[in-house]
Amino acid sequence: MLAQMLSKQYSQYQLAVLASIEAIRKDPSDPEHLHKLRTNTRRIRTLLKMFKSYLDPNFFQEARTLYKELIEYTNPIRDIDVFLIHLQSLSLPSRMSGWIDPVVQLLQKQRKEYYQELLNNLDPLETQIKKLFLQCSAQATISTKKALKKAIKKQKKAVERTKGSDLHRIRIAYKYLRYLYELTKDRKKVKQLKRIQDLLGEYHDYEVACERILEIGEQIDEKKALMALGAVYMIFCKRKSKIYRKVQTFTK
Repeated sequence: MLAQMLSKQYSQYQLAVLASIEAIRKDPSDPEHLHKLRTNTRRIRTLLKMFKSYLDPNFFQEARTLYKELIEYTNPIRDIDVFLIHLQSLSLPSRMSGWIDPVVQLLQKQRKEYYQELLNNLDPLETQIKKLFLQCSAQATISTKKALKKAIKKQKKAVERTKGSDLHRIRIAYKYLRYLYELTKDRKKVKQLKRIQDLLGEYHDYEVACERILEIGEQIDEKKALMALGAVYMIFCKRKSKIYRKVQTFTK
């Protein structure tokens, strides 16, 4: 039944979140720990969003607020991690060797500050997560299969409604749909949705990176760094345009 499925999945995701928190404490430099934390937090938020009507209202409200706050602490760190990864994939002209270093140093400094803010808040967040452990009780006797079918149908309509709108909304809609299909064990569908989600995610990454470049440009005085930053901006914009043409096939 749905109640057992929700309780089981929530507990599994919650344990994964707690494991990621511990890994982040031990090694904050590894972006993979943050990625796993964000992924399992999003899975929990999918359960909360798509099965809200079956959950205890007090539990739902407390869990929704908690995991939203956790994600918000990780957002700026994740954006910097992705930016640094994309920077490493670039091949600037040999004459520009080292010109981008001040940008990298600034990003690493900002990352350290954001990470410290996350670490400072992990203890109270972890306490709240443990408090909610095994409290995900559903007030329904509906079968899991029927509830999932209903949720997927609803989310498919939500995806259709986003067509033609901004790609960020489309990306989020597909993300919820993918996590729902994970619960059905339909690997083929999950793989298909992951390809779409990855493409939309890559577009979003470059969009955020281009905005950050403009912000960084106002914080750096070195002429060579600014010239290198301009070159990076042009490369990122071209990559973003190329991805945009691909995503148009399923977002119109």
